[in-house]
Amino acid sequence: LHSLDIFYVTFLLNCLLLLFRLNNILIILFAFEFMVVNLLFAFIYLSVPFDPISLLVFLAVVAGEASLGLSLLVSVLRQSGNDNILNPSIDSFEGF
Repeated sequence: LHSLDIFYVTFLLNCLLLLFRLNNILIILFAFEFMVVNLLFAFIYLSVPFDPISLLVFLAVVAGEASLGLSLLVSVLRQSGNDNILNPSIDSFEGF
């Protein structure tokens, strides 16, 4: 096996996790974050020539995406009481 194959395998396993566990928002958020961390480690391992500023911009975008996802999770939990996407209980909507 190539040394880069581990990144491909983990990325593929994470995509499969996203496909088969699409009913909880928390699992989706963890899968997205793991994909981003895997992408970052692959870039570092491949020694892709990029300056430190672009790395900081990438990490800032990732942190913004994570905080937006977490706020979405909190909003859904406050509205419905659970984070199950496939069986939401919309009838108990009270607003904010």
